[in-house]
Amino acid sequence: MYICSICSLNFKTKEELRVHVVSHTGEMPHKCSTCNEQFMYKKNLTMHLMKVHGHPKPHACPQCPKTFLTRTELRVHEAAKHRGEKPFVCEECGHRASSRNGLQMHIKAIHRNERPFVCNICGHAFSQKNNLNMHLRVHSGERPYQCHLCGKTFRTQAVLHNYLQQQHDSPDPLMEDEDDADVIKPVAGNNKRGFAHRAAFTLQHFS
Repeated sequence: MYICSICSLNFKTKEELRVHVVSHTGEMPHKCSTCNEQFMYKKNLTMHLMKVHGHPKPHACPQCPKTFLTRTELRVHEAAKHRGEKPFVCEECGHRASSRNGLQMHIKAIHRNERPFVCNICGHAFSQKNNLNMHLRVHSGERPYQCHLCGKTFRTQAVLHNYLQQQHDSPDPLMEDEDDADVIKPVAGNNKRGFAHRAAFTLQHFS
């Protein structure tokens, strides 16, 4: 056990202690070789290199084109997507998720019915901002995902993925990871009759 001499916090490894100590000293030991900007933590330098200088994420999956910022993210990806492991279990219904984040989103959407992201055009509500952004393409007509074989375009990558499998019998080489716990369905009861009243209320609310 390693103890910080300044604040008495305990750490399992000497490296963890060393990383912690710089928060007290203000030391900036990690320097960008391109622009000389300095950082307190290595992860901040890595983010800088990717965002400012276009460096790729350092940890590549050996089985698919995905890359990750940390080894932990890579290990979670491999376990969930290539080995089918779903170790995170909902205590309320037994739903299994491949990530802690996926489980949390499941709980918020299914058991707490938290849907704070609302379309200001039609009133449809979502638990994730990303799902709202995808929904907005219904109104804008945007179709940013294109089939690399025939040129047909789609609103979401999931639809493109299904199209490639059904029409071209080909996998999508850029298919993003999806945890089934992350796929949030529309608000229950959004039938055409009831939806019109809810949409009208939401439009008034946002106007």
